[in-house]
Amino acid sequence: MALLMTMNDIMNDTSGKGQYLVVSAQPGDARRTSQHPWSYKSKINCSPGHYPPDYCTLTKAYFHHSDRIFYLNTTHSIPNPAWSTQLWTTKTVNIKSDIQCHHLYHKAFIFTFFFYYGHSNNFHLHYDTLIPIYSQLRFIESSNQLPLSNQSIVLMPTVEKKRMEILDWDTDAFTSTYKDSYFMEALKVLTGPHAFLPMSKASFNQYPNAKTCFEEAKLGTPRVEFTDKKLIRGYISFILRRLRIKKTTPKAARIALIKRTNRRLILNQDELINSVKSLANIELVDFNGMTFKQQVKLMRKYSVLIGMNGAGLMNGLFLPKGAVNIQLVPYKAQLNFKEFGSLLSVRGPYLEWHNQHEHLNHDVPGDNYHGQADTIVKVDEFVELIKKALNTGLNAKLQKRVKTEL
Repeated sequence: MALLMTMNDIMNDTSGKGQYLVVSAQPGDARRTSQHPWSYKSKINCSPGHYPPDYCTLTKAYFHHSDRIFYLNTTHSIPNPAWSTQLWTTKTVNIKSDIQCHHLYHKAFIFTFFFYYGHSNNFHLHYDTLIPIYSQLRFIESSNQLPLSNQSIVLMPTVEKKRMEILDWDTDAFTSTYKDSYFMEALKVLTGPHAFLPMSKASFNQYPNAKTCFEEAKLGTPRVEFTDKKLIRGYISFILRRLRIKKTTPKAARIALIKRTNRRLILNQDELINSVKSLANIELVDFNGMTFKQQVKLMRKYSVLIGMNGAGLMNGLFLPKGAVNIQLVPYKAQLNFKEFGSLLSVRGPYLEWHNQHEHLNHDVPGDNYHGQADTIVKVDEFVELIKKALNTGLNAKLQKRVKTEL
């Protein structure tokens, strides 16, 4: 199938169908000329998705820079309701004239980018963006659909102004202000060798009347089986490889307790640290101000990561093989602890503690779901939790090694 037509091809085509004509191409965009016409008759297919709740594939579509709409050349109607085609406005047209494309890509992934300035955190960054998009890139690579060493694939992140309703075209998420942030660094790790075209005014103002065309464009993210060991462990290895972080293992048991600074605090963290010092080396870890690579690299030093339910626990994905993750959950809290547990247990050994003592719970006024509550963790239960972790997975092996050396 041709991806680029010369002017001669267009002039001599008598099929009566419009053609893509790339009028400006950048080196390495994996386009080639051909003597065979290529119709841009479009198709759309939607299936259940992860975020938004449907995942739509547009075949032979184009995006108009000025009106910010995806166009399909078809007489068929767009499935309704379809969250994806509403969030990323999609319309049908019925034309036979030629389409002049500023860029033409084999595959495009258009998705919501969750980042801190957009009132998100790195749980949603990984869970709702990076892992689902990685699953699609992994599928392309495993099925040998396209060579991944060039820019035939484009990633087009967007930021929402209103959840699943309005895009923020004025966002500065992709500008120099945030270019070195944790979130952008992580997104660039995923982007890798692929083309990167953020959906913001800044990206399209240079060519306001141009069209970007796609053989296939995916709107949203697909449903992902987060209990799929091959997928999650493949994602972990992919991140480590892209960041060039070696898969090191600590020589002795070492525990990291995550420090939280805004909500769901551990009110007696110093007491907890002192209670287990005789069992293993334990340190308080504060991820604030650290880059994505620094956080991932730091995790390779520990055999246990323990923390209250929160985004910092996502770093537990990058612990050494066999290391233990421990999630602490506030009293009767209605939180996403099951999603955390699912991911972390697929990676390796996982333990979970729930505060069962109402008097040790410190609620925030008005929080009827206990999701923001601070907690005094019962010391004897914490000690038993750490003992169990030190006899599990990698820690059990490290303990045997120490006894052998003695």
